[in-house]
Amino acid sequence: MEFGSNVGASVIVYESLGARVVAVDIYDDYINLARLNAAQYGLNNISFIHEPDMRKLLFADKYFDLTNCNSVLEYVEFNKINIIQSEINRVLKSGGKIVITGSRSRLWPREVPSKKRLVNYRPRCFDRFTGLPNGLQRGISPWLVRYGFGRNYNNIDILDKFESYLRSTLTIFPSKATSFRALVSLARIVWISPGFFTPNISCMLQKE
Repeated sequence: MEFGSNVGASVIVYESLGARVVAVDIYDDYINLARLNAAQYGLNNISFIHEPDMRKLLFADKYFDLTNCNSVLEYVEFNKINIIQSEINRVLKSGGKIVITGSRSRLWPREVPSKKRLVNYRPRCFDRFTGLPNGLQRGISPWLVRYGFGRNYNNIDILDKFESYLRSTLTIFPSKATSFRALVSLARIVWISPGFFTPNISCMLQKE
């Protein structure tokens, strides 16, 4: 399942790799665009589902082998995130994986999309003074990403001593090899996934 499929970029990649994919999004317009984008690549086996309320996913327990969350968890309303993470856990099989990529971290002094400084550190009780219907946009806590789906998850990054993380980041960002090697060296000292130190959180969790 692609949780928050947006316009379909990730599901197109997964389908091209041979996976059977279900794309879910709260916005009908995104689902329609994702369907059109997939059709351009001749991919007609993706299931596109508009689900306006992610607090109750319309799938059976232990239905999926993998759930992908790409740059989406930080946009879930704060008072709904725990329920939604529990739902993702409910529909994931034992031994299934959750891939988290691109979620903006609340640890960083600058909120990535808006480029506003220190907003990640501002208490939510001040949001009613912002004039925005949903308050200020913030990143998500790495702790919530790691443990919000349940305590019955292993961090695959740690299990393989961060080798997969290092290979993937060096493939995507070869010009930053020195920085990522240093980051992984630090992670091996403190035994925390390197994807929790970066502005955009990334990690892979596996359900026991």
